[in-house]
Amino acid sequence: LYVPDDGKLAHPSVIVLHGSDGGSTHLIDHNVGLDLAAHGFSALCLAYYDTKGTPDQIEMIPVERVSEAAAWLRAS
Repeated sequence: LYVPDDGKLAHPSVIVLHGSDGGSTHLIDHNVGLDLAAHGFSALCLAYYDTKGTPDQIEMIPVERVSEAAAWLRAS
């Protein structure tokens, strides 16, 4: 989770999904999260496959993962 460093508690939020390379450790996710935070957005980089607790392949991906992330952001 990347958040702006402006002292405010609430910000518009974005869920960042990686591309078809998989995993959540990609530099692109990190850079996108930092860039969004620098522009006033909270950014949650969400891995949806090829990382711990997710499917190994990009097939049968449960879309509920994104819904759960959105609910978590709203509650935070």
